[in-house]
Amino acid sequence: MRPARSMFGLLLLAISLLASCHEFSHDGSGIFGSAADSLRGTVQRIDPRYSSIAFQTDDRRSVVFYYNGQTSVRYQNRVYPVQSIQTGDYIEMRSNDITATNPTAYSITVITAANSAGASSRLETFEGRVEYIDARGGSFEVRDRNNRIIVVVLPASRSQAVADRFNRLRNGDSVTVEGRFIQQNRFELTNFL
Repeated sequence: MRPARSMFGLLLLAISLLASCHEFSHDGSGIFGSAADSLRGTVQRIDPRYSSIAFQTDDRRSVVFYYNGQTSVRYQNRVYPVQSIQTGDYIEMRSNDITATNPTAYSITVITAANSAGASSRLETFEGRVEYIDARGGSFEVRDRNNRIIVVVLPASRSQAVADRFNRLRNGDSVTVEGRFIQQNRFELTNFL
């Protein structure tokens, strides 16, 4: 009878230890064993074909992380597509799997834009030829008359007419767009002309 009692005591001890570990690992998000975490740093490279961004953290580590259709980007309390991020931006990346080799961001906050001095408040127009379309990210690249590549981003709150015109865009199309430069080579679309 004594060995059964010892075994029962060990079993109770193991269960109580597991229960206490469970409580320590709960982060309040409904996910056990993974706490949301963040990293800050300067964007070094953006690769839209692989949906990845490389940046150097404040402690000089090089980190590559991925983004997807659920990743949100905020800058000055406005929402932008991931494609509006540019090299040199100082960002904070949040991920539930920050310790993974290549974590996936669920949130990116642009703390300081690389060229925030280039932002404009007046409406401007330019024309060019569509070079690349990112339908998932809500942006496209246009080569203007000066042979510059401008990333045109659709605003989060866009009219149905703008959304329909964007969905009909094809590489090689000539376009004239109206909007505001939010950075030197980033243009927030207001309307197609």
